[in-house]
Amino acid sequence: MAVLGGNMQIHRAINQSSYRITKIDDNGIYVNDELVKGACVLSQDILELTRWETSNDLTVQSLTQFIEYGHPVWLLGTGNRSEFPPVQLISELRELGVGLEVMDNFSAARTYEVLSSEGRKVMAIFLPM
Repeated sequence: MAVLGGNMQIHRAINQSSYRITKIDDNGIYVNDELVKGACVLSQDILELTRWETSNDLTVQSLTQFIEYGHPVWLLGTGNRSEFPPVQLISELRELGVGLEVMDNFSAARTYEVLSSEGRKVMAIFLPM
């Protein structure tokens, strides 16, 4: 996997069909067997590291590039326990056709894998543990 500067986007290797969560623990999530520390945005074909620390750091503006991918289901993993983002963010995302489900990272990882295995378009945001 190549790591680039800026937001440090990690691109999929040529022979992999998609990004999969292979493990999650107190260090972070493992995507295709590689530890991803800190916050990230993940879908079947996107893995981008971000600088978000809490759900209060999320705004529609900071999520715009991901909204454009058109994933109707979004998961927000907020670390070791559920922490809801501002209600305004949830409302604004809903108006843009994005359903946001909030849960801890362990639940978000399991849900992401189930939905991905069903072939559903899902975007997941994981905040630091």
